[in-house]
Amino acid sequence: MRSQLSLPSSQYTQNVKIGEITLEFRQLSSHEEMKNCNQ
Repeated sequence: MRSQLSLPSSQYTQNVKIGEITLEFRQLSSHEEMKNCNQ
């Protein structure tokens, strides 16, 4: 999938990495919120 993208800009790769990290952090924090609500 990624090999098909013909975007050589490292800025795009940086944005993708930042987006993935932000997504993981959001899932993590929402998971913590759910645990706090269950208690």
